[in-house]
Amino acid sequence: MGNNKKILIIDHEPSFVDALRMTLEAKSYEVITISGAQAREMMREEPDIVILGTITPAGEAFQLHQWLKGHPRYKDIPLLVIDARLEERPVWGYGRFEGMQLQSEDYVSKPIEPASLVPRIQRLLEKRTTKIKILVA
Repeated sequence: MGNNKKILIIDHEPSFVDALRMTLEAKSYEVITISGAQAREMMREEPDIVILGTITPAGEAFQLHQWLKGHPRYKDIPLLVIDARLEERPVWGYGRFEGMQLQSEDYVSKPIEPASLVPRIQRLLEKRTTKIKILVA
């Protein structure tokens, strides 16, 4: 079902990460999880999609987001942003100004059930694999 697609989950909330990881692995996806500090190094694993949740300190998720979308090698990898709960945003979510600059393929906010993310992830993966690049010389 998952066709060996690799998913990188970056989030600081262990219970959410574990639930999402188990849900995706049950669908035959290869899942890599990290809390944020090693995110740039883990991109060497060449994931098919990045799920970027909330990470600390505040602003770190947005900086990573900008780095991913500005990097020539990673900018076309689909990015699903999962923002913090509304009451937690001042501490580790996206600020209003940051949110207005989002360049992601999809955006949701917590609380969200991991199972409800699967169709979104599958859609983003399908969209990526159907993209055709043509070079005219």
